[in-house]
Amino acid sequence: MTSVGKETIDRTEALEWVFRIALINSAGYRKMLQNKEVLKCVYPEKFITSDNPKIMHTIEGSDYIFTTTKNEIVKEHNFKMFLSRLIALSIVGLTAVFEQYLKEILKNHFHKNVDKGVFYHFKNEFNEKTKRDIENDFEKYPRLLLYYNVRHIIVHSSGRIDSKFKKNIKTDQEVGDSYVFHAVDVPEYNETIKDFVNFVDSYLG
Repeated sequence: MTSVGKETIDRTEALEWVFRIALINSAGYRKMLQNKEVLKCVYPEKFITSDNPKIMHTIEGSDYIFTTTKNEIVKEHNFKMFLSRLIALSIVGLTAVFEQYLKEILKNHFHKNVDKGVFYHFKNEFNEKTKRDIENDFEKYPRLLLYYNVRHIIVHSSGRIDSKFKKNIKTDQEVGDSYVFHAVDVPEYNETIKDFVNFVDSYLG
């Protein structure tokens, strides 16, 4: 495996770990707030003056203070919103690492410097140089293409389907519809990137 391939996998693994820890901590904290007996153990009763206490969070080493309430945290809609944003940020982060890998391979192995349309430039160069066809030879190509395009709509259209997405991805959703995020998206995207890195590196020798 190339050194950049190993570094890419290490970085995507770290991003998935951060996603899982954030999800575990948030879900656990939310569950704790919903259990009155557990809540009493964590916060002395004298500090719980209402059914919807104000909760203040500080960031270590900073004067920043974030204020919310118990109900805001435990509300189902808010948790789903948090989860979708967490997934979206993770997909953007994974794509950034993935694109950096493609840029490094393009530069060091194919002698190309590319800033835009990196994935599509890479596909063309790789196919030409190796006489392979990524779309047919890489089994998970449809999923890789999906998540790569999901990153596009997260950044450019607030997670809503646009005409470019419709053009590149087969979907029953219409332009303007919100893409539906699932927690499994992050580990699946990570595994897909790792498999792709192994696939590419195996032809680079």
